[in-house]
Amino acid sequence: MSSITFEYSANEVVLRVPLEEASSVSFDGGDNWHEPMLTSAADCLFQVPMSFSLVADRVLLKDNTGGAVTAEPPLEFDIQRSHDIHYLNKMVFNFRTRIAEKNVFYHYLRSLLMSMDRTSKFYLGVLSVLAFRVGEDPINRSLVGREIVRIRTELIDQKPAAPLDPVTLRWWISSGTNIAPLAEFYQLRSSAYKIVQDIYLMRDESARARIVYWNTTSSMLLYAFYLYGEGRLGEASEVFLSTFITCQRGLFEIFSSSNRSILSQYPDCTALVEIGRNSFAAHSVLSGKKFLPGSTAEYPVDLEGYYIDFIGAVRRHDKSFPPKLGYLIELKDRLNKEKSALFVG
Repeated sequence: MSSITFEYSANEVVLRVPLEEASSVSFDGGDNWHEPMLTSAADCLFQVPMSFSLVADRVLLKDNTGGAVTAEPPLEFDIQRSHDIHYLNKMVFNFRTRIAEKNVFYHYLRSLLMSMDRTSKFYLGVLSVLAFRVGEDPINRSLVGREIVRIRTELIDQKPAAPLDPVTLRWWISSGTNIAPLAEFYQLRSSAYKIVQDIYLMRDESARARIVYWNTTSSMLLYAFYLYGEGRLGEASEVFLSTFITCQRGLFEIFSSSNRSILSQYPDCTALVEIGRNSFAAHSVLSGKKFLPGSTAEYPVDLEGYYIDFIGAVRRHDKSFPPKLGYLIELKDRLNKEKSALFVG
């Protein structure tokens, strides 16, 4: 029915129906009928339930005579093509071809969470992209945020013992790295810890997919901060150092003549340098090792003057999100104070 419209705000969807076309609607095949939440002289507004999939479910509309008609899903996604990478690239991963309007895209991804074939290797990719959209408004989108934290955490226990294939590996690490900060925001720290620890344990697998080094080291850095927060200083120091070494390896792998994506991975290189510097500085503090100032005028940096931060691990999120991660801010402040104490007297 071309006369009905779905209207998308940041956190809800409303169905607008001309007054003469429906007095009630059903979003679940006729089991439950909803009255308008608002009526004007021209149309009725109905709240669309969170459980309604905008890519798979149909709306039933009943007029005053009792007759009912069906409206097709408002957004397009062919569930049968859940395993088709070219289709997923077009509909989800390629920002040039996917839905451009942010609010609509958020609700689109939320619907894929319900309707997409979960056996698809790219289901994790949908989780990964959805995590960014949740991070834009984590309070009002908390129901979805908590759900993707639950899904991603439970997948760890279901992970096969054999190494993951490169496609699954890419989205496994990407989704975990993007979702772990959400878990921390929702104070689901045990889930955040479990996710980043799992990725740390998979660090050697990252060599099989150059594209995941940024995400891998991001999770490793957060894992090291969590260990530091628990007072496990020796282990934290070791993981900080391991993160630095993995950053080194990532830069070497990216700057390989066999890497056909080298020109597009400049952001990865910048991130690996940032994460690596912070990891090495944190390791130096915890191991009590001081390093000499730089010899160039542009970068006369020594440990005393260096500010250790975790921001590189969450930089891909909306810029408004990292300042909301209070516990991680507390940890990096504590570590910087510990660093300063090394140079007193």
